[in-house]
Amino acid sequence: MAKIEITAEELLAEARQRIDEISAEEAINRHGDGEVVFVDVRDENELDDGLIPGTEHVPRGMIEFKADPTSNYHNLAFDPDKQYVCYCAVGLRSAFVTDRLRRMGYDIVNLDGGIKAWRDAGGAVVPYEVATA
Repeated sequence: MAKIEITAEELLAEARQRIDEISAEEAINRHGDGEVVFVDVRDENELDDGLIPGTEHVPRGMIEFKADPTSNYHNLAFDPDKQYVCYCAVGLRSAFVTDRLRRMGYDIVNLDGGIKAWRDAGGAVVPYEVATA
């Protein structure tokens, strides 16, 4: 059996060295100021517990295509002139996405602890249907 070259934990540690992370309290303070776009990268089947209001939902598997203005899949919510806060359930997958989008040229930070930390800090959450309406 072949040995893997690097573990997921090691990849995560490397990504976290290259990105900035903010606390849930700081994210709550930045939310709604009109300057920041929140991006939820969880899979659709994880959204039953809601999203941060005004969030742009883009599953991790499509993020590079949705963020690339030259892609046929480009999502207009992605604009290199805007600032972004990326999150997932607890901040692991979003750390990888934050690293990738930062490399693409986006001004983006990771919400440390994800939506769980947001909720624990008293941040508002809306049902997925409301967030996408």
